[in-house]
Parts: sequence; C-alpha cells; structure tokens
Amino acid sequence: MHAGTTSDIFLRENLEWLGYASNWSKFTATAALGVIHKGHFEQGMLILGPYLPSQNGGESNLAGAAYSEGGSLYALGLINAGVGSGHTVENYLRDILKAAQGEVVQHGAALGLGVAGMGGHNAEAYDDLKQTLFTDSAVAGEAAGYAMGLIMLGTADATCADEMLTYARETQHEKIIRGLSVGLAFLFYGRQEEADSIIKELLAEKVGLSAITHGRRVELGFRIQSYAMVVFIPSHWPMQVHPTMTPFASSCTLQCRTRPMMSVGRL
Repeated sequence: MHAGTTSDIFLRENLEWLGYASNWSKFTATAALGVIHKGHFEQGMLILGPYLPSQNGGESNLAGAAYSEGGSLYALGLINAGVGSGHTVENYLRDILKAAQGEVVQHGAALGLGVAGMGGHNAEAYDDLKQTLFTDSAVAGEAAGYAMGLIMLGTADATCADEMLTYARETQHEKIIRGLSVGLAFLFYGRQEEADSIIKELLAEKVGLSAITHGRRVELGFRIQSYAMVVFIPSHWPMQVHPTMTPFASSCTLQCRTRPMMSVGRL
C-alpha cells in the first residue's frame, strides 16, 4: 500500500507490535522498509543504517539480530531495484555477501544483490552468488539461485543455464532446487520460443530427480508455461502487462509479462 511513498508511519506507530516479530517475520518486517522507500536511492543507507550488519559482515550478538540484518540487506536491494551494475550499493552488497558467515545474512545479501543488479549482467556479481551457492547452505543457496537468474535476467546465457541446472541436479536441498528453478525462469525471461528447450528439460528432470531422492517430490520442473513471472521492474522499462494484472501492477509498481498462452491462475 505504501510502496515508494516513503511513508513508514504505520511501522513507527506499531513498534510494540513489530517487537513481537521473530525470525523470518522480523526479516520480512525489516525488508518492508525497502518497499516503502523504493526508488529513493540517496537515502537508502541512511534509512537502513540502524539495521545493517557491520561492514565486515559480522553479526550482532543480540538475539534474532541476523534476521533484521538480513532483511535490511534485502530492503537495500529493493530501494535500489534495477539500478544495474557498477553502482555503490551493488559493490556494498557483494562485499557483505562475501564477508557474512551466517546463512540468514547471506540470504538477505543475495536477494538484495539480485534485485539491485537485476538485468545488469554483472559477471562478477554472478560469480559471488555462485560461490555462495556452492556452500550448499539451503537458506543462502535458495536466495543465490533466485539472484543468479535476476542478475542475468533475460540473457538466456547457455553457460549460466548449464551451471545452474548442473548444481540443481547435484544438491539434495529442495530449497536450492527451487531457487535455481525460478532463477532459470528469470534467465530465460522474455525469450519466448528460445526457452522451449529448457522448459522441456526441466519438466523431464522432475521425474528423474524424484527417483534419485527416493521418491521425494522435487520441484525442479518449474512450469514456466503456467506461471506468470512477477518481478520488480524499473518504471522506465517498457513491459507488456497482462490485463488481469493491470490494477495490481500499477498500485504496487510491479509488472508481469506473460506469453499469450500462459495462465495467470497460479500467481
């Protein structure tokens, strides 16, 4: 409701209620500041300063602090959504991602980096995220999978696709598989028929991986055909918005793009 308005009165007037938030609820509440202040680039670090981790990535000893720190890093990315590569905030998030030891802070830094650098095609940021992925932490790895796709949004890069799919086959963490699956969808965002081969491969992998993991259902087969991709997009990017999503898109500065035969019933 308050996206981009800078009006955080609700949060300020309900600090006692917010104090009851714990773990991922605290992460989300802090990240909400990024939605409220989206687009106000110059004030981002100042607004989030009290919540951000130390420069060396060290976490506070306070109980639950990692969740507010991780959420603040995600919020920083949301404030700077789509600024592209080479900006100060991107370098800051990369440094924190590499220095952080806790998976919750890594999760927030990865999401923030992915959203801030979305579509920037920064190979160095992609490699930093890949190193986080290779730690095989379920929490950090899931976010790294999303972010790798966001950084390389719409490139359909064959090397990136191969790396992401290969690791999805190797890991035992369903969260990481999910993150990489959605990341692959971002990688082929807007490429239409060019994505057909990877779609078929992902759907085929769903059966194979289920057998490998002793019958556990693994969601690698991300059905691009039946999902509408919804991402934070800078307002100056010309995007085609599905008619059923127009009111939601305009009110939340979110936009989605769908192929003509896609279904939006599973948003």
